[in-house]
Amino acid sequence: MDSATLLHNGLVSLKPLIGMMFVLLYVGLIMFNNKRLRVVWSVVGVLFLATLFKVFGFHLIRGISTILRDYLSSISWNVLGIFTGMSMIAYFFIESRMPAWLADWFIARSRTVGMAMLWLCALAGGISAFVDNVATVLIVAPIATAIAKRLKVSPVPLLIGIAISSNLQGTATLVGDPPSMIAGAFISQQGIGFGFNEFFWFWGKPGLFFTVQFGALFGFLVLHQLFRKHKQPAFMPEPVKIESVAPTIILLCVIASLAVATKFDPNFSYFGGTSACIGACIGFIWHHFHKSKNADGAFDHQKGMTANLAILKHYDIETPLFLSAIFILVALVEKCGLVGDMAVLIQSMFGKNLFVTYTVIVWMSVALSGFIDNIPYIMVMLPVTAQLGKLMGGDAPQQTFILLAFGLLIGACLGGNCTPVGASANVVTIGMLKKQGHDVTFGQFMKIGIPFTVAATFAGYLFIWFLWS
Repeated sequence: MDSATLLHNGLVSLKPLIGMMFVLLYVGLIMFNNKRLRVVWSVVGVLFLATLFKVFGFHLIRGISTILRDYLSSISWNVLGIFTGMSMIAYFFIESRMPAWLADWFIARSRTVGMAMLWLCALAGGISAFVDNVATVLIVAPIATAIAKRLKVSPVPLLIGIAISSNLQGTATLVGDPPSMIAGAFISQQGIGFGFNEFFWFWGKPGLFFTVQFGALFGFLVLHQLFRKHKQPAFMPEPVKIESVAPTIILLCVIASLAVATKFDPNFSYFGGTSACIGACIGFIWHHFHKSKNADGAFDHQKGMTANLAILKHYDIETPLFLSAIFILVALVEKCGLVGDMAVLIQSMFGKNLFVTYTVIVWMSVALSGFIDNIPYIMVMLPVTAQLGKLMGGDAPQQTFILLAFGLLIGACLGGNCTPVGASANVVTIGMLKKQGHDVTFGQFMKIGIPFTVAATFAGYLFIWFLWS
């Protein structure tokens, strides 16, 4: 029997252990969220050893090489490439001062402070559709804090509004958030071409981008109610000078390349990640010369190298490592048969009632994502929605799968806005407020987060159902 078949049969026999370890993974992520990398790789290590000795016994060399090949093939390198490249480009975009200039442009055109606050939240959402949510908060929050200090009002509602707005819009495009990248990759791997453009328009219908915007309209009504008491006239901010438009051009070029990615790479395997990383390399070249140039026009290349190293030191290496481990674990869950079991269980509970199944997936995702990491949850549930599409879809299994997958993504991504620990941007925001002397409780955050989430999710939930059912 060849190694691949031997491994597959062995994973099926290890189904109870894999299921138990995945449950323990969630428990560990909840209890030790600040040590999530150790938790997830510990689970990978346990299952690696269990597979090695259960399946291959004393054939260690054959076993190790087979399992490592299987693990490496389970990782979506394209997703990691997009995340890495866009993260680097985001740093250059921030340093160019373009986001700060945009914020000032909106504030200068606002009649009242309350409207300026709403525009800042909208700007955070707009940036977050193309830049990581945490980076977006770091871009916009200092501007918001300065406004609050100048007006002598609490920055808490405004910064929470910025965080939840960025989380909302991160779902709108392929590059906005890791779950969107993961969803794009998975849908493409089902034989359905799904790339950057398909988030906007898919199968002749408005896609996830417009779903999010429809939800945002209702979410922003909540924020409007929150900020409307600030009726003071808006003030002219300190003028901000854009240092360079080069990072903006790089960002737009990468987005343009992603827009045509499905023509060259319908299976979402290499093109997007390669484009993003090439864009990041060009960004480093620009940054090197930008930082090397002295006032007299001469170049000090040591300064440029130091500036680039400083950006690399701030790179979020934990997220790609975390994603890699989750890709491996989800592949094990799928290969051992647990995904099929979960799909059959859901179907047995709700029968052929697609509306009930869809409703449960959306609102269960909202409830869970307020407290657990939505990345492993989405990665496990996407294959489940694909199986449910085949079981419940009748003559249109792909359309049923898309309906459930879109509902899953909306529920899981927006659900993180319910609590201060539901999304990384929320955690960063609470930390920033604490440094300013504002201790935000669960209740204070949820007083804003839950109404916003319910309004935005319910609108998106109905939008998807009436469009895709």
